[in-house]
Amino acid sequence: MRIKEFSIRKYGPLTDSGTLRLTDFNLFWGENEDGKTLTLEALIRLLLGKGQKLFSGIERVNEKPDGYVLLETDRGEEHKLPEGGQITELLALSAEEYRNLFVIRNSDLSIARENEFYGDVTERLMGLRSNQIQKIKNQLRVLGNLTEGMDTVNTRQSQHLKSRVLLAEGLLKEAGEFLQAAHSQGYGALEEQMLSRQNRFRELEGEIRDLEKARLREKFQNGQRHLDVILAALEKLDTLKAFTDEEFSEWQQLEGFIEDREFEREQVQQQLQLQDAERKEEARRLEDYKSQLQISEKRKTGIDELLKPLFRRRSEINELFARRNAGRNFWRAGVLIFLLISLSLLLGLSRFPQVYMLVSAIAAGTITFGLAVFYYFRFIKLSGELKQLEQNLLNRAADLGVPGSDISQIQEQIQRFEENLQRQQQRVAASEGRLAFLENSCKAMREERLAQIDHRVKEARQGVRVVQARHNLESLEIYREKVWQRREQEQKIKESMATLKSLFGMKGEAVAEWIQHWQAEIQDLKEYQAVAPDLQFNEKTLEKKKAEQQQIKEEIERMQRQTREVRERLADFERRAREATLPGEDEMLPCRTLTDLERLAEDLQQFLGEVGARQRTARVAVEIFEEVEREERQKVSVLFGEKSNVSRMFKEITEGLYPAVSYESHTAGIRIKRRDGRVLPAAWLSSGAYDQLYFVIRLALAEKLLRNEKGFFILDDPFLKSDRQRLKRQLEVLLEFARRGWQVIYFSAKEEVQTALQKYINMNQVNVQTVPAVDFKAR
Repeated sequence: MRIKEFSIRKYGPLTDSGTLRLTDFNLFWGENEDGKTLTLEALIRLLLGKGQKLFSGIERVNEKPDGYVLLETDRGEEHKLPEGGQITELLALSAEEYRNLFVIRNSDLSIARENEFYGDVTERLMGLRSNQIQKIKNQLRVLGNLTEGMDTVNTRQSQHLKSRVLLAEGLLKEAGEFLQAAHSQGYGALEEQMLSRQNRFRELEGEIRDLEKARLREKFQNGQRHLDVILAALEKLDTLKAFTDEEFSEWQQLEGFIEDREFEREQVQQQLQLQDAERKEEARRLEDYKSQLQISEKRKTGIDELLKPLFRRRSEINELFARRNAGRNFWRAGVLIFLLISLSLLLGLSRFPQVYMLVSAIAAGTITFGLAVFYYFRFIKLSGELKQLEQNLLNRAADLGVPGSDISQIQEQIQRFEENLQRQQQRVAASEGRLAFLENSCKAMREERLAQIDHRVKEARQGVRVVQARHNLESLEIYREKVWQRREQEQKIKESMATLKSLFGMKGEAVAEWIQHWQAEIQDLKEYQAVAPDLQFNEKTLEKKKAEQQQIKEEIERMQRQTREVRERLADFERRAREATLPGEDEMLPCRTLTDLERLAEDLQQFLGEVGARQRTARVAVEIFEEVEREERQKVSVLFGEKSNVSRMFKEITEGLYPAVSYESHTAGIRIKRRDGRVLPAAWLSSGAYDQLYFVIRLALAEKLLRNEKGFFILDDPFLKSDRQRLKRQLEVLLEFARRGWQVIYFSAKEEVQTALQKYINMNQVNVQTVPAVDFKAR
């Protein structure tokens, strides 16, 4: 029977192999980690089904292989596995026999359970029962933990059972004595109190542990939530990063500038309207001022032409009158004196009429008259003329509308009129200046200020249109919303990064390195994501429980100090009891109280009872089977001898160095006869010769067990310990077996194997198969 073809569609990281059609000698060669071992394991699991459990380390992939193996018998019948059963059923072999003979893994050519295996093979070939009897006896001794001499075993395999039994017996007696003394000293009450506090301490440990797990769960959830926020915000920020604060500020400033300039335009226009109205009002006012000034100037002309000459004449008369008036008293006195003299002379003439008196009187009268005429023209007439002039002034002033009852009032009114005229002239000049200023100001506002504002508004609007075109936005509000969204995402990132930094710290310089660090930290906490889902972490609660635990710990330590000697004895009991009974981790509770010690004593008693009962039963059974065994012991050596296939093939493969292989039933061991006649145990052979021996044994036993059928060998680098010459001879033996109808499926990563077989590969006697790829290398 041989493998016609097989296919592995899926097995762990193996990719689909397709259909692999096999010949007589098939070499699966490739480097390490290329998938050879996985291919071999999948093939064994497809062939053996449940029998795969005999192969250690074959369940590295926790799944069944998806594929098939198509077997073909020498008669041409085909069997498809695993649907058609198992190879052991088709060959009528046990899984152990198939493993020991037809499969070599990890370059291990030795035969598992060698002595028992040979016995089984012999019994299959010759119908003997000795191996079964020996197996039963050995199993009985194992079950009863007995030596060959039927004493309690004290081996490492039994974990030194005899010593443990003696220890348990002594410990049981010592525990009884200690319990009696402890109860008599009243140790129980303190023990119960301490036990209660210890139970509470353990409860608090569990609660604190749950709170710590809840803290880690919340840390994971919080970290995951903030990491998700960062990743989502970064994704959104990628679409919003073009909307910058600087550009928004620029647009906002432009809009504000436009608004300010529009407002300024309105202000300027309002100011222009006001100034234009003021200009018109000023022009109207100027016309009024000019009309009033014309009237005043006309009156001024009348005053200058009619009154001023009179005032000048009056001034001249006054000046003349003032000059003459300085000698007026003299002339007045002269007139009076001469008048008195004339009167005196006239009076004297009347009394003394004489000529000289008359002449004197006439002369004095003439002088008096002349002086009087002179005084009249010099003073009296000038004063009259002045009065007449002043009256004329009053009349003309009244005609000109200058009120006043005397000259001083007229002069005062003229002075006031002239001052008023001057003020009117100044007002007209000021109004003209104001009007010119307003006209210039209005012109400047129209032609300069408003034009400048329009130009600056136009430039600002052009700047706005550039930004709008860049982002295809219609309004500043939309841009503001985009900037707000970007700031919101940046704020989310900032806040979440601050939280993640406080939770996990930071590594690296770039944001990507931080995120990678946080992702790794959060991944490490993923195992806590569903832990204590109903428990909410509270720092105060945790601290409170830790404080309570610390207090209980101190109380326990105080009690333990009081009971240290007893506890040390109890711990010693526990330690020795564990050494004696070797319980599993969950089978023996700690021995901390007298109650625990009582339970421990019960466990020791149970242990001794179980060991004793097993041994008594085993001794009786072994005695029965020893009698039967003596009758079967002499029948096993048929498989070996100088004329056996094993000896023939081993002699051939060692080039005559070892001509015979035998089996000694009394020692249950294989012996090798060397060319010089010396007989050696198989264990004394070199590693290469040892591998050759057991390879030959496999071939010979396979031929006997299969009788007229041929089979196939699955080999995983079986000759690693062989040198080049031995490797070549061993491969040639395999080739010879392939020529005789046996099928060889050889897995190797050694170039020496491929080199040694290259000639046969070239001759198409060895078929090099493609190893199915593994997906982590295929990528």
